[in-house]
Amino acid sequence: MSPVPVPFASLGVPDDLVAALAAEGIVEPFPIQAATIPDALAGRDLCGRAPTGSGKTLAFGIPLVARATRAAPHRPTALVLVPTRELAAQVTKAIVPLAKARRLFVVSIYGGTSQRAQVESLRRGDGVGIEPRRDGEGGTGGLPQSSLGPVPPTPDFDALGEPDVPVVRRSQPRRA
Repeated sequence: MSPVPVPFASLGVPDDLVAALAAEGIVEPFPIQAATIPDALAGRDLCGRAPTGSGKTLAFGIPLVARATRAAPHRPTALVLVPTRELAAQVTKAIVPLAKARRLFVVSIYGGTSQRAQVESLRRGDGVGIEPRRDGEGGTGGLPQSSLGPVPPTPDFDALGEPDVPVVRRSQPRRA
């Protein structure tokens, strides 16, 4: 017997984001979303593992947008690091409709395109930056050095078999 679907609102997703999801034809969460969204909305760290096409992007994207605020210039309030440009484009496409519902802006930052436009987007205060990076790559694509910094991968990341997953130090202290 399959589990009874739960609406996004019952997971704590704000009404404006529920409406934005419905406008995109997304009305019921996938299992990875139902399992992770409440904890992510509460600000808890999590690590989810699921097959391709199972809804992982929105599992982190919905809480990311729900918790993001309008950014100050040069200070995005959220950052998503992905390994490739293609994935950056996919993540951006999934998050933009949600961000629009909150009047937030999303910028993808990567080489081969106008760096001026990307940096200008950060100057304006676009709130969510999506950047393809691999561990050990230099630069921050125009992001402020003071808020980002690599830290050694944890054993948890090693256990996933993903040595190229970059880890970013929080720019604000953890809450107790």
